[in-house]
Amino acid sequence: MLESTTIKFTQWKRVPDGTKMRFKEIEETLTKADFCVKFDKDLAEFRDHVDRVHTQYSELKRLRENLPENEVLIWMDFAENFGCVSVEEVQSAYWNAAMVSLHTMGPCDGLGASVKTAAENAVKQGKTSIQSADDFMEWARRARESGSKVKYIFYNQQDYDISEKFLSERITPVAVKGTFKIHYVIGNGINEVYSRVTSCYCNKCIVDISTSTCEGYTLHRLVKDVGTGGVVETLESLEQEGETVEDRNLEEEVEMNRQRR
Repeated sequence: MLESTTIKFTQWKRVPDGTKMRFKEIEETLTKADFCVKFDKDLAEFRDHVDRVHTQYSELKRLRENLPENEVLIWMDFAENFGCVSVEEVQSAYWNAAMVSLHTMGPCDGLGASVKTAAENAVKQGKTSIQSADDFMEWARRARESGSKVKYIFYNQQDYDISEKFLSERITPVAVKGTFKIHYVIGNGINEVYSRVTSCYCNKCIVDISTSTCEGYTLHRLVKDVGTGGVVETLESLEQEGETVEDRNLEEEVEMNRQRR
């Protein structure tokens, strides 16, 4: 009886949309038995997500309270673009609206959402018209003068072009797989990075991750310069091999002992 009854529900899935893949809300149908299995699986994943959130906030609090001397903590969030709108606009204007990229610094998405809402309300109330990044910055300047505590920094197209040129001239590293689950990455200065599912800011990890006894780190070798005419040899990410900090420390110890002989 349980297997014969079906349940309709919607969920967000990444599906083809023209030439791109986009997240859309899709309606699906499962039997009650299959739905219960899926629900248990999704609930377990959500529980893990909540645990990671608690860990991240806890570790960030520990870092703030034990921040090393001459170091600064920057908390950043990339908010969704602000769509330029008018109080009254023709249909074609809606489909060709300009976008303003927002980089906010604050917990979660709170600051980005509040900034976009404030700007949209100002437009709806007829206090301003925002059709470009320059217009948005002008509104932000007036909001600042009116008592807003949010500080805005403007980056124009030239700033982005300079950054794009700088990045294009750098060596393209091997991609690290599974970045959606990674919340902590730190480089060691020799074309390698350590990653971890959650952050750890204990004294040992802050001083030197390579000698830390904390578990969960994975070492990724990105590129290796062989020093011949700028030729770069790319190495496979060690994520597949699962090399940990402990493995690397043992490897280095064996090599040091070999050299001593």
